[in-house]
Amino acid sequence: MSITDYPESTIREKILTKLDPRLQKGRKHDKAYIYLDEILVTKVKLPNAHNRIMKESKSQYICSSLRLKPQDFNRLIDCPLRGPESYALLKNKAD
Repeated sequence: MSITDYPESTIREKILTKLDPRLQKGRKHDKAYIYLDEILVTKVKLPNAHNRIMKESKSQYICSSLRLKPQDFNRLIDCPLRGPESYALLKNKAD
């Protein structure tokens, strides 16, 4: 299964609202540090908040940074899960 093409703003918004990362502001891109139980699990470079479509060739890097399979990444973006449910996805991947 491949990663669906999403607008960059959608990917950014879903990561920020569902995973509740700690942000580090950057010059071009912000970095999101994702913690589970106060342990750093991963960090990911966030796309900017514009509506350009991010193709699979580019979004695969975010997917792998989040330690997700492509179908799990699609579910993260498409699914209406919020906070705790999204953490459960990442926690299963971290274990």
